[in-house]
Amino acid sequence: MEWRNGAPFNPQFDDVYFNTEGGIEESDYVFIQGNDLPRRFSALERGSFNVLETGFGTGLNFLGCAHQFLANNQCAHLNFISIEAFPLTRDELAAAHQSLEHYQREAKWLQQAWPSACDDTQTMIIHPRITLTVIFMPVEQALEQLIVCAQPQTQAWVQPCFDAIMLDGFSPAKNPDMWSKEVMQQLAVLSHSNTTLATFSCARMVRDHLQSAGFSLSKRRGINSKREVLAAKAGEKLAQPISPATTRSSQHEAPWWSFPSQPLPQRVAVIGAGLAGCQTAARLAARGIAVSLFDRHAAPAQAASGNPQGVLYTKFSHRKEPLSDLALQCYQFAQHYYRHQLDISAPWSGVLQLPKNDKDATLQRLVGQRFIQQPELVQLVDQAEASKLSGMTIRSNALWFPQGTWMTPPEVCRQLIANQRLITTHFNTTVAQLDFCSDRQQWALQSQPTLDSPHFDQVVLCTAYDAHALLDPLLPLKTRTIRGQIDRVQGDIVRQLRTTLTGEGYIAADGDGTATIGASFVVDDLDPAHRLEESAHNRHLVAQLSPQLQAEHANLTQLDARVAFRCASADYLPIAGPVPQYREMVETFAPLRKNRRMDIRNYGHYQPGLWLNIAHGSKGLNSTPMVAEMISSMICNAPSPLSQRLQRAIHPARFLMRDIFRGVSL
Repeated sequence: MEWRNGAPFNPQFDDVYFNTEGGIEESDYVFIQGNDLPRRFSALERGSFNVLETGFGTGLNFLGCAHQFLANNQCAHLNFISIEAFPLTRDELAAAHQSLEHYQREAKWLQQAWPSACDDTQTMIIHPRITLTVIFMPVEQALEQLIVCAQPQTQAWVQPCFDAIMLDGFSPAKNPDMWSKEVMQQLAVLSHSNTTLATFSCARMVRDHLQSAGFSLSKRRGINSKREVLAAKAGEKLAQPISPATTRSSQHEAPWWSFPSQPLPQRVAVIGAGLAGCQTAARLAARGIAVSLFDRHAAPAQAASGNPQGVLYTKFSHRKEPLSDLALQCYQFAQHYYRHQLDISAPWSGVLQLPKNDKDATLQRLVGQRFIQQPELVQLVDQAEASKLSGMTIRSNALWFPQGTWMTPPEVCRQLIANQRLITTHFNTTVAQLDFCSDRQQWALQSQPTLDSPHFDQVVLCTAYDAHALLDPLLPLKTRTIRGQIDRVQGDIVRQLRTTLTGEGYIAADGDGTATIGASFVVDDLDPAHRLEESAHNRHLVAQLSPQLQAEHANLTQLDARVAFRCASADYLPIAGPVPQYREMVETFAPLRKNRRMDIRNYGHYQPGLWLNIAHGSKGLNSTPMVAEMISSMICNAPSPLSQRLQRAIHPARFLMRDIFRGVSL
């Protein structure tokens, strides 16, 4: 970004982002008033209002939209998705925002949340009731990410649509790709019958492409230097596949991941009050949905989420693959969410990740090279710098997460559900069975104690490995239970630690000479008793992190120990999304055993209103905020913050479909 005549300017497209004189008024008139947003915001009582913007730029339209939403709505949620192929840095945004006097509050929120790595798709919670997702791709590619399925037979059933579209960007003469016929057709697929569209351009090409996609147009009086601007309303869905660009990835792919849309729920039951359950309940409540939160324990976070200290960091890869891409998106989302949206007491003293062996050291060097332009996200540091950061001698290079920290998971859970008028808690309550009542189209919960009102429109299972007891036993979720023991220790050596150290094991010091060390890793062992050999093993792991810890680990005073059981999937990714109907899925997609490219034009078969959010393993602090945001969006028929590729990567039906593709007998 450059500055010309006091205005932010893009030299690549030879155009200004906005005029500093009258820019706010122009944005408000063309896009906010052009989509009739103040009136529509005030009429929304719950759920999400979904806005799509084709060019984020400096975020001016988003800032105005967020400002109007908070001024006109007190109970629902704004889901704003924008596209930007050439993102500005945080500093460039801050410079561009200086002249936006009316939006300084919203601008501060945006700058705080802006990601260090503008890669693929990034989601930010700007306000408890405002979610911003920016897709950092060219517009046609980005819209393809939003389209669930390009097959017209299933579009009407499965496609979450937008309520308003802001068709913005540099002028058609300077950026014609953004105004192409294919783009307008994609926008039509992402629209419903009440979707509105607004744009500053009345160019003949733009009008022709919008009309050919089924939009009805009306010209409005212009503003400032613009003689006329354009408003539009979506028409009927297209009857044919919309474009080669949209269909190229799905024309030979059965859309098993897609499912029919459902009415906005009145009541949702969330079963399990650990990190996954409390995050899900909080994000649903932010959308105006009444939630009943159940747990068999007397308080939240009493099982796997109950450790006194958990570490917020992640494991990056030098390659783009689902596991590392999800980790990147979740980490940036989570660290901002905890720091700015929750009142969490955490030291924010960083996390130092040491290599476990020579191979790990090589991979860390590659990660450091990949993120060399984002040192505030992660950076490779040498032995001297690692020793300085940690306060102890470190014998290798390491990855430094300056925005990492440790925090107390039970405190996080309490904060998530505290003072939430739409969340009703039911502790000391065991849900033993779920029954779908077809006449009511609701789920009946059989619990102990019994409920006065046991019927719910939708149910989200956040009960880790216990979810199997409430599901079809034939459904292959491919999870395993991992016994993990942590130990609380005390000693003078702990006071030297300036940051959290991780490697084969970890040590997180709380500042008063005590620390949590761990953790053991024992598969399919459900014994809850503390074991001396596992305490010794944890001390051994910590001893490998530094010579000082190696010398003093035997002298650490044992305070207590805790055993918990984590749930992990076979591919180490969460399992989150709608619960498949096993027999119907097998029957519909069985032909794929013989021909994976067979054109099966059916959406998947899923239990109506039944969802899973499990298998976060040891990274629940990192992954549960984003996954909860995804599930709450899907429940409200809103576009997901995760790309279609990543949604499929964590989909509950993925193991079943892999078995079908491999010809496994079911």
